[in-house]
Amino acid sequence: MTDSVLTVVTDRGRVRDHNEDAIGIDGWVLYGEAAGVLELRLDASRPSTIAVCDGMGGHLAGEFASRMAAELLTTDLGLASSERASRDADTVRPLLAQRVQDVADDINAIGDTHEEMKGMGTTTAGVVVLGDGGLLAFNVGDSTVLRCADGRPTLLSVADVGFGGGLTQALGAIHVPLSVHTSVVDPVPGSAVVLCSDGLTDLVSAEVVAKALDDGRPDRDVARELVDLACELGGHDNITVAIVRFAE
Repeated sequence: MTDSVLTVVTDRGRVRDHNEDAIGIDGWVLYGEAAGVLELRLDASRPSTIAVCDGMGGHLAGEFASRMAAELLTTDLGLASSERASRDADTVRPLLAQRVQDVADDINAIGDTHEEMKGMGTTTAGVVVLGDGGLLAFNVGDSTVLRCADGRPTLLSVADVGFGGGLTQALGAIHVPLSVHTSVVDPVPGSAVVLCSDGLTDLVSAEVVAKALDDGRPDRDVARELVDLACELGGHDNITVAIVRFAE
């Protein structure tokens, strides 16, 4: 069983006047103009869920949707009392899919009954810590999950983007049954999984991310550097990075 360390940072970027990204960590939400970089150790002996959410919608609706999703997606999936051996991907996957759909339905219900929230929604990319210390990675929308090992990236997420560039599914905003993309990540010591909003991936390549994570510096420094790089390249959107690093 391998423990891991979570490193997160979020930034509004250079153009937007507020931050519609949010990060959920076991029901706790990091959002807005968060100061500095947060680091937490993830204990593989207990279930944990982390999600990066990128909100959309007019006025404050995008912020509301992302924060709501970040909290509800990462609150106990019903695994807290289960034996570690039973927290495998086959057990977690249907629980996760139902939770994602329930959250999407809740967001749509609020949007349908409150004019100022109409059309709000959010993408998400996240991980659930499995019983062996590995991860079940998941995403809906265009937020990204990367596995980085030995300086090389592997894309684990699927971008739900149509030919015209619009999202084909999201939590809220679009009234469709959701298909949650999932991938199992083995707990290879020293490797990392990166969750990020498109404010990073639109400007910084996966190869740059993977190389930065392989140069021996602390992840907190790398996370801040990646956000700063996206800002230097225009920072047109909010930027959020979450790194899950398996212990050596």
